[in-house]
Amino acid sequence: MSKLIFHADDLEGTAALAHALAHALPAGSVVSLEGTLGAGKTQLVRLLVEALGGSADDVVSPTFVLQATYTAAKTVQHFDAYRLPTSDEFLAIGGEETLASPALSFVEWGERVSDVFPEDFYRLSIAVTGSNSREFTLESRAPEQLAVLEQLRDLLPQSQLIAT
Repeated sequence: MSKLIFHADDLEGTAALAHALAHALPAGSVVSLEGTLGAGKTQLVRLLVEALGGSADDVVSPTFVLQATYTAAKTVQHFDAYRLPTSDEFLAIGGEETLASPALSFVEWGERVSDVFPEDFYRLSIAVTGSNSREFTLESRAPEQLAVLEQLRDLLPQSQLIAT
């Protein structure tokens, strides 16, 4: 497993990560977003959609709608698995089609349904480190994803990367 750890002091730092992800993640990527309530999972997707040329105002937490699609330079699928009791429920609401699509798929609380994700999914954990600061840990399992992590390292401010 390979990982990248990025520290964002503020929203601007989170926006830098969102911009890098928007440009480095290939079509069809599945990202499990993990972190406590209020960690910034939806905010990260909002900033990513904006980085792709979409409207940040359109992005809302999918807690009650469960799934939303945003059209920008790349299509973004945004799920929330918090209220789903099983992985079968995730598949029933369109998860199966999404996981096979060329869209970038972000699943909040993805750890609850990751057993149905493809082997090459990314795990992005968000830890609250202060009132505005966050530590993001992006993990990948597939060897072909190393190039994506290297591209992210090149796109992100070096002073905010934590050596792994």
